[in-house]
Amino acid sequence: MLSVDADDKQLKSKKRNNNVLSVARLAKKMKLKFTKAWIAYLRLRLPLDVYKEVLVNLHQAVFPHLSNPIMLCDFLTRSYDVGGVVSVMALNSLFVLMMEHGLEYPNFYEKLYALLVPFHLSSWQNIVQGFSR
Repeated sequence: MLSVDADDKQLKSKKRNNNVLSVARLAKKMKLKFTKAWIAYLRLRLPLDVYKEVLVNLHQAVFPHLSNPIMLCDFLTRSYDVGGVVSVMALNSLFVLMMEHGLEYPNFYEKLYALLVPFHLSSWQNIVQGFSR
């Protein structure tokens, strides 16, 4: 009777381990599918408002669920080339990839500075023009 109980416990333990492994495997497969879906989605021509919404939420809502967030580096680099506010939004996600995922992105700060200086100057000119009227 004692050996039967031990055998039952051992069998149940193996079943639990198999379930844990299958859950881990399932989670990994789901992350891969999620990643592929996002990459396919980002290849579409998105309307500008949707494009901006994606860039705003990408690092918080999408990165944690991707198998490898660095895979979005090309999308973010192309987004930077759009210019204006979209570029600033893209650099935000690139910065998160650099700090949290080890992405090496040369010239990051030069690009950030290049974006901010014209933005700052144009904003300042608008303020001065507003007061001079």
